[in-house]
Amino acid sequence: MQIQIHALLITLLMLAGGLTPSMAQAAPDPQWVAPAGDEPVSICNDDDRVASSDSRIGRLSFLNPGGSVSPFCTAWLIGNGAVLSAGHCVDTSATWPNPVVVEFNVPLSSATGMPGSAAAVDQYPVQVNSIRFRYDGEDTDGADWAVFRVGPNPITSLSAHAVQGFFRVTNRNPSSNAAIRITGYGVDDGGANQTQQTHVGDYDGENEDEGLWHEYNVDTASGNSGGPIIWEAMGLAIGIHTTGGCDEFLGIFGSNSGTSFENADLANAIVTFPGPNTIYVDTLVHPGAANGHLYNPFNTVRQAVDAVPAGGQISIVAGNYPETLAINKSVILVAPVGTVVIGQ
Repeated sequence: MQIQIHALLITLLMLAGGLTPSMAQAAPDPQWVAPAGDEPVSICNDDDRVASSDSRIGRLSFLNPGGSVSPFCTAWLIGNGAVLSAGHCVDTSATWPNPVVVEFNVPLSSATGMPGSAAAVDQYPVQVNSIRFRYDGEDTDGADWAVFRVGPNPITSLSAHAVQGFFRVTNRNPSSNAAIRITGYGVDDGGANQTQQTHVGDYDGENEDEGLWHEYNVDTASGNSGGPIIWEAMGLAIGIHTTGGCDEFLGIFGSNSGTSFENADLANAIVTFPGPNTIYVDTLVHPGAANGHLYNPFNTVRQAVDAVPAGGQISIVAGNYPETLAINKSVILVAPVGTVVIGQ
């Protein structure tokens, strides 16, 4: 017997003694303006960014009257239904004059650099009242992150995660000089301006200021802020890109940087995004011992059922879980990023 969870939220109340689960059905101005001259230099020697098409990574944009957009940052999707970006990208969200959307599958800009709008079916409205963020100022590394929710597409009624995909995240760090990829919507010339581009460079290490942060020698530009810091060998995200720092001093280029997922405030905001007392399950084995945390999820629903407190919830990444369950307490099963099938 199988459980198929399609909806975002399924509540199961099982009688004591254990019942085998049955089927559950579960900027207001559209004109692009070049960045000011004091924007931090973030190209580590030559600009080696290339065009990219990772559907999990979107562009934060003001939605202007008439349908044009004014892009300003990068945002991306993770496996518990949250959307991540940089805190400095949303710190004025309480006074945003126009609706803001996350756009995916963004087209090329015009020959003069005017950004094009993604198709209406690839735009998802930011739920401003869901935004949790921290931004302690441009001179404070590691204290810059944002976690929020986007609504379903108004045309298809589908969620961004179910359509565009999602990243897994970890608080483990690569070794020095490991390959790091940064993908996002940085400024550039002509048709590449504020379209998705990517580059791979070397990891320098993790440091601590007001929060923990990573350094890496990877080409980025203004507009890349908020994108994922991707551990290339693992395919996992280790943090949020926030800061350009590859300016030259005495012939030596510095490093770009971003907030680490070891940052306690950021980790708490992500882990509690679906609600308190959430236990995580994923088919993919993450680095470290499985303990039900988002960074170290259990690999079976059975483990999560045993660990979750009565009245708690289990967040399950899309996939097949060929196991037999007997649940004898009240639990909430959440399938935030696609269909989950449980059963032999």
